[in-house]
Amino acid sequence: MLAIMPDIRFWNAFGKPMIISEFGAGAKAGYHSADDAVWSKEYQARMYEQQLQMLGDSESVQGFTPWVLKDFRSHLRELNGIQDGFYP
Repeated sequence: MLAIMPDIRFWNAFGKPMIISEFGAGAKAGYHSADDAVWSKEYQARMYEQQLQMLGDSESVQGFTPWVLKDFRSHLRELNGIQDGFYP
């Protein structure tokens, strides 16, 4: 995804301005990776940087707000090995 984002632009056939209500990437609490592995804090940061650039380069996008922006843990949102409830 990171490789193609510099070429992606948002637009619509009606010429109307758009607001992106959520974007971002999840990360595992405390997980770091020198090679920006998926679910690492570094990957999350790179994804936000790329998305901000992509959205800023899309003329139709007139506003946006990131999704959560911090580690998100919930007992209702389980991803085995990534988001295992409330504990790290």
